[in-house]
Amino acid sequence: MKITEAIKQQETNEYAIEILKEYFPKKRIIDLELKKNDKIPYEGILHLDCTFNPIGKDKCIIYKDGFVDESDYRLIIDIFGEENCFHVTSEEMFDMCPNIFSISPEIVVSDKAFTRMNDHLRNEWGMTVEEIPYREISKMGGLLRCSTMPLVRE
Repeated sequence: MKITEAIKQQETNEYAIEILKEYFPKKRIIDLELKKNDKIPYEGILHLDCTFNPIGKDKCIIYKDGFVDESDYRLIIDIFGEENCFHVTSEEMFDMCPNIFSISPEIVVSDKAFTRMNDHLRNEWGMTVEEIPYREISKMGGLLRCSTMPLVRE
């Protein structure tokens, strides 16, 4: 077997979704199915935060073509409102542009290479954008949000 044949992208664990529903019975748990492609990176989503990332109090960064079912995309647009969604291109999705880190509802940390998005967040939404050079980290399969999330291991 070739190494490339053994690669399989992670997918949401259905059991985990049910556990979340049990733990948070009064919350709406939305499971989103993302497009996966183990061989063509531009046709597959690495992580949820590479296609959708809520920021601030009512805003989000989103890649429309990252969802298997367009109704998942429409649901997010309905929740946030079109004017509160920043749409990234396929190239920006591939570069993990949505994968930024929120320090507070008004402050985010973003890669300095994401100029189009950073300008929008700053100039259109009035957010403070702390830009740092972080491109090399993306080669490990994650970016700002991924590298700042706590990990619990057994």
